[in-house]
Amino acid sequence: MTAWNGPDAAERQEALRALLARPLLTRTHRPYELALVRRHDTALRTWCETQLGWRLHVDRDHARLYKIPAPGPRHPADAPTGRQAALYCMTLAALDDCDEQTVITELAQRITVSTTAEPAVRTFDATQYRDRADLVAAIRLLCHQRVLTPEERAENAAYERDYLAGTGNALYQVHHATARLLLASPTAPSQAPGPDALLDADTPHTPDAAQDHLRHRLLRRLVDDPVLYLDDLTADEHTYYMQHHRDLITTVENALDTRVETRAEGAAVIDDTLTDLPFPHGSTRPYAALALADALWHEEAAHPRRRAIPHTRALELSQTIADHLLHAVKNINNRPVTAATVLDEAQHYLARLRLIDVLPTGIRLLPALARYRSTTAPARLDAEQGLLYGIAPSTADKDPHDH
Repeated sequence: MTAWNGPDAAERQEALRALLARPLLTRTHRPYELALVRRHDTALRTWCETQLGWRLHVDRDHARLYKIPAPGPRHPADAPTGRQAALYCMTLAALDDCDEQTVITELAQRITVSTTAEPAVRTFDATQYRDRADLVAAIRLLCHQRVLTPEERAENAAYERDYLAGTGNALYQVHHATARLLLASPTAPSQAPGPDALLDADTPHTPDAAQDHLRHRLLRRLVDDPVLYLDDLTADEHTYYMQHHRDLITTVENALDTRVETRAEGAAVIDDTLTDLPFPHGSTRPYAALALADALWHEEAAHPRRRAIPHTRALELSQTIADHLLHAVKNINNRPVTAATVLDEAQHYLARLRLIDVLPTGIRLLPALARYRSTTAPARLDAEQGLLYGIAPSTADKDPHDH
């Protein structure tokens, strides 16, 4: 089954889009999307399992799509740091023994005990600022996932800052049912010899199973990665894609009511809403990223034989962007606007979208970046564009910052 027909098709497309964009839906936060998923539970469960190899759990209060990423290049920005990820898992484990409410110091104490008993994990030390900051980052991610809810949302940010400073506390409501749905690894952590084994799936034992496995991996990339580049595929994946790419693309377009753009280099879903990182988008950081994308493309066109644009040249291009932004804003992502800040924030954004690779020798442009170039002069920075992004010069006196 590659597509849905009949009067329920539109609702199933909408429900599947919601699941792919937000793999955990809750009744308190996404009631409409959850109701759609529950209404079409059986059809969605079958599609996700047969086309993607992903399991879908649905109950009265939750819908959880257990997304397993396809093997392939990952940008460090796609995930927290290793330390934050470890503390995230330790916090999740600590919540299992907490009551309906907890405070950050209680979590810190529990994590200190558990990390002391686990030789493979560095012991958590609440007296160290770096450890406190990493714990707060893990807790904020759990709040974003609705596992924790700040009891006093307005004040909690201040309490977290106080905790970072070494004083203060923060109170959270614990949603145990949601917490138990978070782990998505096909191999149980207690049975995995190491982090890399968490994503190990069963090895296909028959030719048909091997073909299904290849299909799952390619469809996962199409629906979950910003771009599917043929150069990133294994030999088996490349062969399967070349033989079945029309069917793969039709499957995605019909199931999601979207468009897949195909080029010689690969394919990508082109959809303004089916993304967790909108681009272009109405705030300062993606605006700077768009301007840098344009400038990098024209720089590459002027020097086509270079393998990468040197960081020093990219910094010069970023200075032009920074000079323009300073007419309107003082900060980008809570950092003062400078050439270095613009370059760091913009290249971080572009790398997550698989539009560039940041190498030790410079910035390597990837084919999909060409979608965002201008056909005239580079870095077209003007007041009209700024208005589209909410950063017109008239806002300069408000000292805004990007969130």
